[in-house]
Amino acid sequence: MFCAARYDSNFLPISKFHFNDRKLLLKKKLIHINDYLQNTSICRSKVLLDYFGEKQSTDCNICDICISKNADSKSFRKDIRNKLLQSVQKNPIDISTFIARYSKIKEQVILDEINNLISEELLLKTGKILKSNE
Repeated sequence: MFCAARYDSNFLPISKFHFNDRKLLLKKKLIHINDYLQNTSICRSKVLLDYFGEKQSTDCNICDICISKNADSKSFRKDIRNKLLQSVQKNPIDISTFIARYSKIKEQVILDEINNLISEELLLKTGKILKSNE
């Protein structure tokens, strides 16, 4: 069920030139959308601003690309270690409870740091519970 009449492609109420022009424009839009979705290295805000003709010199630090870049930084790893050690000083903590405080993108980095602290014998793991090795 169509709300408007459907025209045969030979009898469109638009010139071939305009039809092809619009078709080319839509193809370009699809290419830009695909590029945006396939992008794994450039800040999404930068990509969007560039698309609309604006420039941004710094990353936004809130998109999935920026979060994944920052998740593997030395400062993030150090921060995770400190927060984890502070948490287990007070009470033992469930691993999934600690990880749930952060973005899913950061999960592997957090698990790596937990394993490092266990191998350095600063933490003890009993099942899914972490506690301080005092």
